[in-house]
Amino acid sequence: MASNGINVARVKITAFTLCAVIGCIAGAMYAHMINYIHPTDFKADLSIKFLMMLMLGGIGSIPGIIVGCSVVTLLPELLRVLDDYYMLIFSVILLLFAVLKPFGLVSIWRDIQGKIIRRGARFEATRKETENDP
Repeated sequence: MASNGINVARVKITAFTLCAVIGCIAGAMYAHMINYIHPTDFKADLSIKFLMMLMLGGIGSIPGIIVGCSVVTLLPELLRVLDDYYMLIFSVILLLFAVLKPFGLVSIWRDIQGKIIRRGARFEATRKETENDP
């Protein structure tokens, strides 16, 4: 980026400052809404849940993160009928996605889009070939 005339250090400092300001505003809004903040409110469970949302949805895409948040929030509630085994089933589902689809649920959508595009390209190629034949 420096070769394009962009001051890399300034962009990094601006991004860090903007993230800190947004975090401070979010923390102030949370404190105002809850009316009481204690260090035990922010446990490791919350961070692990956020990482599961990112992993399941797909890091690097906004729709993937939205889908990951929805799934990680709703799936335990849907699996509550399994009583004591719901956390086991939930963990197995997350493990399967981590192994089989490491780029998250969005990678399934991207795979489908790629197949549709390739199929359309093949169709166009065969159509052009048949038009050129006498």
